[in-house]
Amino acid sequence: MAAPIITADGRVLYAPPPARLADEVHPGLWMGGSWARYTEAFDAEYDRRRTEDGPTLPTDLGRVVAQVVADVEARRKVLVRCAMGLNRSGLVVAVALSHLTGVSGMDVLAHLRRVRSPHVCCNPKFAEYVRAMW
Repeated sequence: MAAPIITADGRVLYAPPPARLADEVHPGLWMGGSWARYTEAFDAEYDRRRTEDGPTLPTDLGRVVAQVVADVEARRKVLVRCAMGLNRSGLVVAVALSHLTGVSGMDVLAHLRRVRSPHVCCNPKFAEYVRAMW
């Protein structure tokens, strides 16, 4: 598997696509990409394709995480997606999953990398943010 290509300022130019279009990473919480059509129906979709993926965190991160957490707690089937389903979606899902489970950011990141792809949050700023969470 090829390694991600990341610029000095933290932009991910390439990351190998995961094996599947989407993975359920927690009951009711799915993380996915956008390179094909979904056959699954979701109650809520959070499309992160048009948000920042560089050296800074997205300005709407807290708001989106709160919405994702509320939807999952309401037992809705939730999809968070971005181009490959690795970075922008990975950041939102990691923070939401930590809030939902009370698990540390390091453990959440390890879980997502096992379930989704070893390249989840390959943007170093995103990985650093997640690892620093309780």
